[in-house]
Amino acid sequence: MAALLELLGISDQEERVYRTLLRDPEADLEELALAADVSPTHLRVLFLALEMKGLISHSTGSSSGYQPVFPDMAVEGLIQRRQEELEMIRTYLPQLRREYHSLVGRGNPMEFVEVVSGRNAVASRFSQLQENATEAILVFDKPPYTVPDTVDANALNQMEIQRLSEDIQYRAIYSEDAVAVPGRVQAIREYVKAGEIARVVPELPMKLAIADRRLALMPLIVHSPDPDVPLQVESAIMVHQSSLLDALVTLFEMLWERALPLPFSTDDRKDLGAEADEEDREGLLALLASGLTDEVIARQLGISIRTVRRRIRRLMDDLGAVSRFQAGIQAAKRGWL
Repeated sequence: MAALLELLGISDQEERVYRTLLRDPEADLEELALAADVSPTHLRVLFLALEMKGLISHSTGSSSGYQPVFPDMAVEGLIQRRQEELEMIRTYLPQLRREYHSLVGRGNPMEFVEVVSGRNAVASRFSQLQENATEAILVFDKPPYTVPDTVDANALNQMEIQRLSEDIQYRAIYSEDAVAVPGRVQAIREYVKAGEIARVVPELPMKLAIADRRLALMPLIVHSPDPDVPLQVESAIMVHQSSLLDALVTLFEMLWERALPLPFSTDDRKDLGAEADEEDREGLLALLASGLTDEVIARQLGISIRTVRRRIRRLMDDLGAVSRFQAGIQAAKRGWL
């Protein structure tokens, strides 16, 4: 319970006095002052504060003149009061919205966008965007990845896993270079397993996350003049409801229609037909048609490049095609794509 009562408006010194009384209701003034590291004079101030907050009450039979209130009653009372205060703040939100929309209504284009600076700040706003979503998150996923300094860049986005379990829909479009990042495929598999609908395209124009079609986060990729320095994300733009946000949503939907389902995206996977063997039903044709290189396909499927090329050759023979482009046309004609 250490430090937690601060969230309920109880200072560290007040908590130490209260907990000392809980452990030893017969503790005298000297023991309580020592526990709180305060003078006897200041201890009286703490007594008054604790009594007002409902944690202690007068007792003529105790050494200190006070006794602790049973925690279930005392702390529950504090929690109830804090909840009431938060609800009062919630009722204040409509007024804040009116003031905000009044400002936006003046036509200043800068009111539609907000610049977020710093990797940690960008990662924090992405988490906030996901946490506040009530319906759906739309994502363009491409490197580089921005995470707080203390977090592994290949770690799962636990917020997405949680929100998917709460029936928030995630639709993600991955670029070819995103799929090629070591360890990224396994992460995508976990997202899909949790409910994400994933598709892939050869290239994406930007990184992007849109929540409920009312707020977007667009990280800005910084290019270094030094070729040895990797791309970085040090800032982002938050886009509020506006024609710019509408354009971003439209762009997402256009690319979504052109993107191909990832082979392990069970919600989106298409049957490759009876003529394709069991291996190719796992998605080789979809990966091939998406424009991914043999190296990336091999990494996706967990097999060697030689095996990938052998399977592609066999698939092209089945389709009677002499090129990958021709194979795509024949597969489309047969309804495999």
